[in-house]
Amino acid sequence: GLVEISTEGVNVTLKSGSIIYNVVGVSGDQYPNIPELRNDITFYVQESVLKSMIRQTFHAIATTDIKPVHMGSKFHIENNVLSVVSVDGVRMAKRVEPVTYNDIDFVVPAKTLGELMRMLSEEADENKKVAICIDRSQICISKDDYMIISRLLEGNFIDYDRIMNFDEKFSATV
Repeated sequence: GLVEISTEGVNVTLKSGSIIYNVVGVSGDQYPNIPELRNDITFYVQESVLKSMIRQTFHAIATTDIKPVHMGSKFHIENNVLSVVSVDGVRMAKRVEPVTYNDIDFVVPAKTLGELMRMLSEEADENKKVAICIDRSQICISKDDYMIISRLLEGNFIDYDRIMNFDEKFSATV
């Protein structure tokens, strides 16, 4: 049926047929403004690849805040290669993919990554790309008409390259 919504100050009335709900709302002035991000640092990643990278590293994100920077995944781009790394003190997960960008790193909170995974498609299509924009301590991820803006985690992430640098003693082709 038809739903009628009316407001008077912060009071909201919802009517549908004989049902009436009165709800106390909050003034829009109380909500923070959406930050305006400059597009100084923007790169693009294929949607299905980004979802796969997050999914394959998400399990190793720390769930306790002993070191808050580890409660997210580190995105590191160097020489046109994007690495996504997660650590929780016991496990470490890393996934790499080529991208067209150089030299940046930032840590995205787990909650933002979880929301992003719900937004992204697994359909492999080179034309479906996600724009990632970094501005100071914020990230904006946009796909079509949908946008996620989040703060980035700050702090010193573990030196995963030193830990994961194994000498190759044996190799096998399968």
